[in-house]
Amino acid sequence: MIDTILLCGNVYTLRGQPVGPDDKAAAEAHFRWIEEALSQSRANYLLVGGHYPVYSVGMHGPTDCLRDRLEPMLISNNVTAYLAGHDHNLQHIKRTTNGTTLDYFIVGSGNFVDQNRFPYTDIPDDMVKFFFADLIQLGGFAHFEVTTDTMTIHFLDGAGVDIYQYTLYPRI
Repeated sequence: MIDTILLCGNVYTLRGQPVGPDDKAAAEAHFRWIEEALSQSRANYLLVGGHYPVYSVGMHGPTDCLRDRLEPMLISNNVTAYLAGHDHNLQHIKRTTNGTTLDYFIVGSGNFVDQNRFPYTDIPDDMVKFFFADLIQLGGFAHFEVTTDTMTIHFLDGAGVDIYQYTLYPRI
């Protein structure tokens, strides 16, 4: 888990970007810690989680600070997936860069649901593999099923019905 508010600052408008870190030195130290931790990991599955998403088609959209600074670290260290909230829905976004694929999961509809989906020009429709925000289903949550051979993320609606699943494989 990383502190995305420490890294990027806070958000003061519904569709705005974080305003920048309150303490730039602390943010830089946290970025260095992330890079070191990722580069030293030998885990079969390497997950990174933070409040702000790197990519999202929900109301808040992508987080520029994380796309600029964090995403290159995730890619170069072969991270399995990045998990976030901030937008109040369920999403799976898959991005391939120079032959490297990274999966982004938004799991933010446990408290309330925001059905807004926005057409961000830098997130092509083919990157968005799943989007769910059904008010009648009372939100949703994620469940991870992990074995030595696979890790499957299940998105479930508020009643516990499995509405989407995606399988990831060990990185080593």
